[in-house]
Amino acid sequence: MTTEERLAKVERELADLRAELAAGLTTRQVEIVDEAGEVRALLTVSADGPGLELLDENGMGRAGLIVGKDGPGLILQDAAGKAIWSAP
Repeated sequence: MTTEERLAKVERELADLRAELAAGLTTRQVEIVDEAGEVRALLTVSADGPGLELLDENGMGRAGLIVGKDGPGLILQDAAGKAIWSAP
């Protein structure tokens, strides 16, 4: 394959990717990372429903919001992961 053919192939693939992104992005989990690349927030969808988890600088979950079969729930946790406040 020549350089021109490879470049044309990459350009076609990029055009396809742009079209897919313009149509919408579908995924089951989104990880948001800080400047160091450490995960600081997770947006997920499981069989129980959607959820958002916020993590501290040590990777510990500190706050979570879920919408489950029984309704919404909110939890706040200390640095050790112990629940310090929650609502249904």
